[in-house]
Amino acid sequence: MITFENLSKRPSTFKSFTGVSVVAFEELLAQVTPLWVESERARLARPQRKRAIGGGRKPALALREQLLLTLVWLRLYLTTEALGDLFGIDKATVSRYTRRRLPVLRALARPP
Repeated sequence: MITFENLSKRPSTFKSFTGVSVVAFEELLAQVTPLWVESERARLARPQRKRAIGGGRKPALALREQLLLTLVWLRLYLTTEALGDLFGIDKATVSRYTRRRLPVLRALARPP
């Protein structure tokens, strides 16, 4: 199973999988975390939501692992099934994470 802890111990492999160094990844994580938190808060507070905030299943992967998964997908363009096997989650979860995280990364990449 791929985790940040395991992959970051091999910097050249980390860069091959993600396209960024471990240091650049950590900087990117620091930039996107507040944006992701706000994005999730907005998603959970939408009026048509059936469950109260805090209800429902907890995330299978922490934000750091979700960013890692998203960057690996962008770099290697593996199928959701292959990524699910690598990260130990279901392919539907892979799809959900990438669908929710890509707009935030896209917004971060736009010039001000």
